[in-house]
Amino acid sequence: MPNPIDTRSASIVVQLLTFIWGPGPQEQRYVGMADDLPIPDYGNFASLTKMEITPKAITGGISDEPWDVLMAAVHPIDRAAREPHATITCRVEEVDPFDLTTRRLLWSGYVENVTTNPDGQPGLVRFQIHGQKAKLPVALGILINRHCQNPFGDEQGSPCKFPLATVRQTGTITAIEGNEVTVVGATAVPAKGMWREGSVSYDGLELKIEDAVGGVDESYTVFKLECDAPANWFSKEVVCTPGCDGLLTTCRIYENELRFNGLGIRMSKVDRTRYIS
Repeated sequence: MPNPIDTRSASIVVQLLTFIWGPGPQEQRYVGMADDLPIPDYGNFASLTKMEITPKAITGGISDEPWDVLMAAVHPIDRAAREPHATITCRVEEVDPFDLTTRRLLWSGYVENVTTNPDGQPGLVRFQIHGQKAKLPVALGILINRHCQNPFGDEQGSPCKFPLATVRQTGTITAIEGNEVTVVGATAVPAKGMWREGSVSYDGLELKIEDAVGGVDESYTVFKLECDAPANWFSKEVVCTPGCDGLLTTCRIYENELRFNGLGIRMSKVDRTRYIS
């Protein structure tokens, strides 16, 4: 299969990279040439003299190989290499800078496997752009166990339908120690353990809560997260969302037992009738 990147002279055809992430969303654009490239009614592409994209064949199957990129360590990819970051999607395009009508999309997907100083080259990053097909090879069906399989909450059409807005809180991070963050304003939820499996989020990045301990005066909560929190979260206002471990006992705490779908759980005849109706 011919290389999907045009084989004309590199002085005529240049490569474009657009990174998209977080709320808004935020965008950052780069072009592989010595000068910036403004595109009317779209925006400016900042110059990068080091940007190597290795394309892969695009097939009609259920998976495609990710494209490899080696480039200067610039925003936001430099941060993604150092600390947790919101999912970054990426578009690869090409264009003749003297004829902007030739602009065309070559590949798009999400950024994975970011490494800094690849092969001892300082100031560079290497990463892969995985296409959306990479999300397809997952097992279908539901697990047969005592845990509810419904995504917690009332968003994205979940059968759970618990109104997350009634328990979601905002607060300000006043301390970060590795994977523990202190959030002032996030107080105790109605029952112990309801923070577990929840999340703390900011700027499009959502980190799972493994455990939480309320402050002595309940004016703050110390959250233990799944990984170290980014340093730039300090003093920021974050959104704290309680979670659910999928157990029937937890579902009862939320008073949402009739929507529990764990298997192998004995329910009374009255509960079965109410659930079916």
